[in-house]
Amino acid sequence: MNEPLIQPPNAHRVVHHAAGDVLFKQGDLGSEVYLVVSGHVQISQEIDGAEQVLATLDPGQFFGEMALFEGAVRSASATVHGHARLICFTKEEFLERAHEEPAFALALVQDLCARLRGATDMIHELVHEEEVLQEQLARVLTKFNVLIKTGKRI
Repeated sequence: MNEPLIQPPNAHRVVHHAAGDVLFKQGDLGSEVYLVVSGHVQISQEIDGAEQVLATLDPGQFFGEMALFEGAVRSASATVHGHARLICFTKEEFLERAHEEPAFALALVQDLCARLRGATDMIHELVHEEEVLQEQLARVLTKFNVLIKTGKRI
C-alpha cells in the first residue's frame, strides 16, 4: 500500500472501530467515503431477505464512494470485521485531496477498476452456469418426453 494514501487530511478524521460496528446500512444517506487504514470491513447487501457478504475490504481500499458521488442512498451495508482504523472523507475533503495529490484519486480509480473486473468475472460465471443448467434441463426434459411417449411410469 502507498503510505501517503493513508495519511489523513487531519488527525481527527481517523476513526477506530471495534468488531461488529456497523458503519452504515443499505438505504442510508451517504455523506462520507472511507479508506481502510488497518483491519477489515465487510460490505454486504440484503438479497431476498438474507444478508449476503459481497466483499471484505483490506487496508488501502476505499468504500462508500457510490452514495457520496452519485447522491444516492447506500447500496450496501458496511460492518467492521475485527478492529479497524478508517479515514473518513467528506466529498469536499476527498476532492481537495485528489486535486492536491493525483495518486490519491488514482488509487480510488484502480480500486473501482478491480471491483468492476470482479463484477464482470461474476457475470461471466453466472452466464456460464445458466447455460450449463439450461443444457441439463433440456436433457432431463428430453428423457421425460421419451418416458411419456413410451408409456413408461415415472
